[in-house]
Amino acid sequence: MERIKNTNLYNRFLTSPMYNIVMGLKHPILLGRYLKYRGSADKPKVVGLETTLKQITVQKMSVTRFGDGELKWLLNENSYAFQEGSEALSERLKEVITATDAPKLAICIPDVFNGLSQYMPQNKNAWIELIARYNHAWRPYLQAQSVFYDANMSRFYIDRRDKSQTAYYFELLKQIWQDREVVIVEGQATRFGVGNDLLSNAKSVKRILGPAQNAFDQYDAIMDIIKEQVASDALILIALGPTATVMAYDLAKLGYQAIDIGHADLEYEWYQMKATQRVALNDRYVNEVEGGSQVAESEAPDYHAEIIATIRED
Repeated sequence: MERIKNTNLYNRFLTSPMYNIVMGLKHPILLGRYLKYRGSADKPKVVGLETTLKQITVQKMSVTRFGDGELKWLLNENSYAFQEGSEALSERLKEVITATDAPKLAICIPDVFNGLSQYMPQNKNAWIELIARYNHAWRPYLQAQSVFYDANMSRFYIDRRDKSQTAYYFELLKQIWQDREVVIVEGQATRFGVGNDLLSNAKSVKRILGPAQNAFDQYDAIMDIIKEQVASDALILIALGPTATVMAYDLAKLGYQAIDIGHADLEYEWYQMKATQRVALNDRYVNEVEGGSQVAESEAPDYHAEIIATIRED
């Protein structure tokens, strides 16, 4: 089935009127709910991708991002296998998305609620189903801010139909850490920026490694290490799933600039490969593909020297 889904013929089917007919026959209630949502007026406002990236750099904003996974964890539903949902995680995510007390914090959601034409067919149709299923439960949280920023500020390649601006967006992204002392807080096999030039313009790079799975269970331990070992003027990039969403908010309140950077490194790898779909990478953890958790040891000479602390899963 996966081989069929990756063909041009299948993608043409997903964008054709016939798909809507099949969707209507298979999931008539969901399609009806989505069409009703599309006709409603109370949709969240999301700042565009380019403006989001530029404002983060110019204003030195912290960034907390809600993707499909975080929006499901917010409802205390399990989303991806690398992090178990819990009431504690749900409550913290609700606190973050409704927050008004963190200075210079960009609270981000995907730009999917006012249209989906910018996305590849499979991503577009996944969001149709998600919005149809969860819009009613999400609505109070999506109305909590007068304006959100674009959560896809770190995900603008693999799911985009128009990839002509990808290089420009990566240049804007890299300006965020231009000549900055960067501390990466990541999972033990994430290896953000290892073996590519994504961080080549940073002044320095250090790393704090958290668990590859269920990092939220070690939240306090990770925060303690950051407060003990990271200078207040460092730029903190966090790649720890929903843990990063909460952590960026807490660090912003402490005066740090902290960015929930998510899958930006994977996007950069796929962009350089000219990949047309998500693929596993030999030296990085990729939670979204089959076999993505099978990761080889890193042979990058500088990687281990950059690690200043490691927090393991109990």
